[in-house]
Amino acid sequence: MEIRVVDHGPGIPAEDHDRVFQPFQRLGDRDNTAGVGLGLALSRGLASAMGGTLTPEPTPGVASPWS
Repeated sequence: MEIRVVDHGPGIPAEDHDRVFQPFQRLGDRDNTAGVGLGLALSRGLASAMGGTLTPEPTPGVASPWS
């Protein structure tokens, strides 16, 4: 099964693709009321425990400001 979550934000720079899955990473977000940066780390750990993967990709058809 494949599940894709698409947002329309600025995306994640390619050099930070692994870093976003580290616990407590917020990639410079200053608003700490939205969470502590554990969601992607927990999600990747759960996916891995079930034999799956969780990887970031560019949103098709959307130009990234990072490229």
